[in-house]
Amino acid sequence: MDVKAQALAPDLEAIRRFIVQMIARGAIAEMIAAVLALLQRMRELNTELMTKIAAASRKRPPSETLHRLQLELPLMFGTAANDASGADQGGAATELEGPPEPPPPPTLIPGLCL
Repeated sequence: MDVKAQALAPDLEAIRRFIVQMIARGAIAEMIAAVLALLQRMRELNTELMTKIAAASRKRPPSETLHRLQLELPLMFGTAANDASGADQGGAATELEGPPEPPPPPTLIPGLCL
């Protein structure tokens, strides 16, 4: 019996045939050794899989460097408080400021029907 092949994809019918053949031959010690080797290999595979699952699902602490960069990001594109050149002539938005905000919606006057 190929222990490694059976451990990866166990064919229960093939294992049953192997056990019956070994009993018929009277090779009980050899059968027990093969079954124990199969169980040991399956345990090793199970341990590997459990280790991989635990490593993949383990929550990693947040990166302190990434957190600092995220905090500094808004500061990189804003205008400094003492920067007099922050506003263009005519009040147009600078390249880094982005599009202007839309005007606020009109307010309704109470008692006025539209």
